[in-house]
Amino acid sequence: MNTRRKTVLHPLQRLLGKEFNPKLFFTTIKKNLLWAILITVLAYGITKVYLRYTIPEYEARARVMIKAENKAQVLDIKQFSNFRKDNIQAEIEMMKSNLILSEIVETLPLSISYFKMGKFASTELYKSSPFKLEVLVKKPVIYGIPFEVVIIDHEKYIISYKVNEQEYNKTVAFKQDYETDNFELSLELTNAAFLQSQNNGLEGKYFFMLNDVNSISRTLLQNLQVYVVNAEASIVQITYTDRQAIKAADIVNTLAEKYLARDGESRTKSTSLIMSFIDEQLSSVGDELRKTEEAIRNFKVENKFIDINNKESDILIGFRNLEQEQIELELEESTIDWFLDFVETENDVTNIAPLLSLASTYVFSTLVKKLVDLQDRKEEIMMHVTVNSPSVKLLDNQMKNVRIALISSIENYQKSLVAKRIDLEEQMQRYDDDFKSLPEKEAQYLHLKRLSSIQEKFYLLLLDKRSEFAITKAGFVPGNIILEHALVPTVPIYPKRSLIQIIGLSIGLLISLVLILTKYMMHHNILSLSDFERYSDAAVLGIVPSASKRQEDINLVVTTNPKSLISEAFRSIRMNLQFISNEPGPKTIIVTSTISAEGKTFIALNLGASLTMMGKKVIILDFDMRKPKIQRAFNTMNTRGVSTILIGEDKIDDNIQSYEMENADLFSSKVRQLDFITAGPIPPNPSELIISGKTDELIDHLKTKYDYIIIDSPPVGLVADAMYLLKKVDYPIYVLRADYSSRDFINNINWLMSENKISKLSIILNDVGKGGSGYGYGYGQGYAYGYGYGYGQGDNGGYYQEEKKKKSFLQKILPFLS
Repeated sequence: MNTRRKTVLHPLQRLLGKEFNPKLFFTTIKKNLLWAILITVLAYGITKVYLRYTIPEYEARARVMIKAENKAQVLDIKQFSNFRKDNIQAEIEMMKSNLILSEIVETLPLSISYFKMGKFASTELYKSSPFKLEVLVKKPVIYGIPFEVVIIDHEKYIISYKVNEQEYNKTVAFKQDYETDNFELSLELTNAAFLQSQNNGLEGKYFFMLNDVNSISRTLLQNLQVYVVNAEASIVQITYTDRQAIKAADIVNTLAEKYLARDGESRTKSTSLIMSFIDEQLSSVGDELRKTEEAIRNFKVENKFIDINNKESDILIGFRNLEQEQIELELEESTIDWFLDFVETENDVTNIAPLLSLASTYVFSTLVKKLVDLQDRKEEIMMHVTVNSPSVKLLDNQMKNVRIALISSIENYQKSLVAKRIDLEEQMQRYDDDFKSLPEKEAQYLHLKRLSSIQEKFYLLLLDKRSEFAITKAGFVPGNIILEHALVPTVPIYPKRSLIQIIGLSIGLLISLVLILTKYMMHHNILSLSDFERYSDAAVLGIVPSASKRQEDINLVVTTNPKSLISEAFRSIRMNLQFISNEPGPKTIIVTSTISAEGKTFIALNLGASLTMMGKKVIILDFDMRKPKIQRAFNTMNTRGVSTILIGEDKIDDNIQSYEMENADLFSSKVRQLDFITAGPIPPNPSELIISGKTDELIDHLKTKYDYIIIDSPPVGLVADAMYLLKKVDYPIYVLRADYSSRDFINNINWLMSENKISKLSIILNDVGKGGSGYGYGYGQGYAYGYGYGYGQGDNGGYYQEEKKKKSFLQKILPFLS
């Protein structure tokens, strides 16, 4: 019982599947290795060129802690309300606002950009331009226009530019004013040493651009990033990207410093505003108090007045109670008057919040808070839209309505204070009437004393308020500090050289791998008998290993090297012929193929020689009258042959030639020569000659003299000449060449067997071992007629020997890979 033996698989086949051919894969690599290297080198070279001509971009970064606290609370001083909440996102928006960005533009030299012109790209000369520009812009049309400057020498330059499609070109001396309708400028050469290093100080091409504040701010905002890196510690990071490393660092550091300065100024502004108001009141009350005290002293000196009696003291006590109310009322009236004036004249009411704690103005806190909230919302929106935006106009209307309501509330409150003051004056008038009953000088003294007491208390109250605000102002310790200043970056963030080089190398390798895989996947040639047996039922007569170049030139390998692997293969084929037909009598063999160069002539010659070595009389006929080859193998002329026989011009026996085989002493057979008939001159109608009766006469005549008649026919896939002969012969042999014949050729074989009823058709796979066919998972499998060889190898085996040849490095390592 036959049991199907399992095929031993290569490790890569176990991993990738039985269909994978490792030898073909590595052979494909070998064939395309040069292309793979060229593609990889090209891809890597492209990255080098890209890096060479790409202007690098640098990123500078700084870290700021956003935190404010009032140390005044440790003195148990009342905190003055500020409706603006500390919001880290709001602070980030402040850093990115036009307020800060415009200050950066004013501080740094950004209004004019200087560039050095290069072959492929221009380089910005931030703080390193060899000349300095002073310009007066008359019309904004020149903003953003490149002004080309060609420095001729240390004395003059050429300036070129284009405005409204009109080109201008003028030679100007350094420090000389150049004035047009659009601008007025003057260039001063500031770095002659720089020019000396550039083109020997005689020539250089530059250009500059004038930038308006809005365009610079937009550019700054595009390249600026502010984000939170530690929410718990309120730490934000400021980064700026630019092609100039020094410029990036300057912008980041300036932004951080300007933000801190503006933030500290904003936090103490309200307190400073209130202290200014109190100082004005102190100055006024102080002057009045000094005048009153001077009047008391003069009164005492002039009237030699010493003291008053108890009744007068009682009257003064009553006055003191009313005086305290009067002082508070006066402070409240002054505050309300100032508060009303501030609301009517100032747009920003954010800083009046602390004033609400001075007196009863806290009653307006709701309206003030609403007004401050609207104002904050407007500031946030203005960072992203213009003043003409509908949302801004809506907020303006809301703020206007709230301001009107606030002013109305203040005026109503003023009226209530007036009524309160009138009531106090009536009460104090009654005490004045009591004074009138006292002696005149005593009453006059008490009046002065009372006035002095009121002024003194008012003065002391103002001093107390001022002290509180001074402590509050001093208590605002700026928690917003720069934790890390931006350093000038030395390594660009783009392009990342190592990463791009790795990517370029990887792309080159990937393309090479895709190329190799594509070549491998598109490989459609027959590699082994497994490829053939999978699609056809034709009998396999055997396989012929690859011959060396020298063996291919000799053609008759079995006689020149009888112990070679190829000779053993032909002996095996010779033996397998018996399984196809073992009947007695002469046999005819035809050897054909699909296309030329598949080795049918090589097979015919060596099969004939192998049969001759067995003692058989063999003759080879070259019926490939379109492309005859046998004469070259035997080194003879092709002046006559099959074509002349078929047309009746020559006799058969006169065209038979003999070849004395080499190494004849090694043969046990007495037959020492191989006969052959060349194709003869190329006829115009080979197909008609073959199917004529002369062909049958030729073969029948030769059967009387030879044991085997081998016909080398034309390729059946190209012409129909061989079709007639295939049906006549005993052994129709179809040759396929490994790694050369397409798998589509198997369809021709199946067609010959099914449609043309050539049932005895057998296959020889030639040239196995080169290229992808060298991986022999088809070797040693049981062929239909017991084909097999491989009893030894080299000199040690003794059955055959192979010609030694020098192997390439890849050929040496392929056995380890496969």
